This record gives sequence, C-alpha cells and structure tokens, in this order.
Amino acid sequence: MINIRRSAERVKLMDTEAGEANGNPAIERMMKIFATIERQPEGAPFRDIVERTGIARSTVYRLLNSLESHRMVQQLPDGSYCLGARLLELADNVTVASRFFKFTRFIQPALDRLATITGETCKVSVIERDAIILVAGSTGRSLHAFSYTLGELLPPHAGGASKVLMANLSEDQRDRMLPKQLVAFTPRTLTTRQELEAEYARVRAQGWSHDPGEYSLNVLSYAAPIGGPNGEVAAALSITFMAGADDAYKERIRQAAISGAADISTTIAGKLP
Repeated sequence: MINIRRSAERVKLMDTEAGEANGNPAIERMMKIFATIERQPEGAPFRDIVERTGIARSTVYRLLNSLESHRMVQQLPDGSYCLGARLLELADNVTVASRFFKFTRFIQPALDRLATITGETCKVSVIERDAIILVAGSTGRSLHAFSYTLGELLPPHAGGASKVLMANLSEDQRDRMLPKQLVAFTPRTLTTRQELEAEYARVRAQGWSHDPGEYSLNVLSYAAPIGGPNGEVAAALSITFMAGADDAYKERIRQAAISGAADISTTIAGKLP
C-alpha cells in the first residue's frame, strides 16, 4: 500500500509540474494552497488541501510548514488551516495603480486650496476594477488633520467617499463589489444590505454623504460626487475631520465638500475620456 500511495503521489506531482512549466513551481503550488484555504475560511483540513490541489502530501506538508513559519497560514486547534495574519499586514502596504492618476495634476491645485481653507485633509477616490482607490489628496494644516496613502483600498461599505461611489452604481455592480459578510469596523458601520440600500438612496437624493464614524469612531467625513463628462459620477471628494466637532463646524465641512466637488468637476470637464 505504501508503494502504491507513493506512486500516486508521484503521478500527482508530475501532473502539477506539467501545468507549471511557465512559472515557478513552488509559487504555483503555494497559490493553489492559498486558493483552497480561501474557499474554506473556517478551516481547510490537510486532507482537503491535498485532494483539491492535487499536490503530493509530502510537498503540501513542507509548504504548509514554511507558510506557517512566516505567518502566511495558521493551523487551528482542530488541525485545519486558515489564512494567516501576515497577509493582512502585507495588504496594508499595497499600492494600486489607477488610470485616474494621470488626471490628478489638474485637480491638485483645487485640493490644495480646499485643504488650506478648511484646515482638514481632502481626498479624491474612484472605482476601478471593482475596487475603491484613493487617487489624490492634500493634507490639512489643522492640528488634528489626518494623513492619507495614495493607492489605498477603501472598504466598499464604510466611509463617506465609498458611499457616494457605491450609491451611484447599478445594483449588479454593488452586488459584485460588496462582500457577502459586511465587517463591522465600529458600532456605526452599516452591516446589512437593507441598511446600505436605504443609505445609498439617501445619498443619491441629497447629493452628498456623511460618515459618522463607520470606519473609525475618531474620524468623521463628508463627501460629494465629482461629475464626469457624460453626467456620471467619476470620483468622490471627501473631507475628513476629528470627532467632537460642533454642528457649525460640521456644516462648514459639508458645504466645503459639496462646493469643492463641484469645483473639481468643472476643472476636469473635457479632460476625462
């Protein structure tokens, strides 16, 4: 039986290597393991990983040991495997390219003026390839102005800019972008599709959105749509500020977001494809 099992494993290994002729075999096998574990977020048993990847047991064992040592996967108490915390750390440093980046030189002066007037950080975000990406920004000069990272991926169900962009998509596009399970970043995060659709309808009707602390309780924002050449929403302008501001200050930021988005819409008119 041992010889038969080893022969079967060698056949699987040969088949796997045949499909990896144009890539790095070790990396290709690791990606197969990641894909298998991803489909079983509650834990993928070792046997399932072997069967679904078609990789020899001994090879799977060695790869899992290496991946676990680098915290790319984690072994659960029942012996199954899930994705590791290191992947989250790497994801925080991902910079995503955007076609919109080449237009930021036209809108940067407007962003800089707005950040100077309000004292708060102003950002522009877009949707590309079913992801919400921060593509431009200007840091405010107030004591508590927030920083930002170009290329940062934003959660589709939380935040002022995300709500403006998602509200103006078709329902099919929202279905594609929204995860099945919505993570509650704070107690104010909307975590049901019914809540989100009601919020999207409100955003469309009023022409702006408010983040009362959906992603971080300390960070609030107002956002407004930036129009494209055909009347569509091309991007979203958001202005972030510290929680605890009074109503008069909030209203000033809301008005600044609306007027700033209109200014940028005029600036880029005729420049977007």
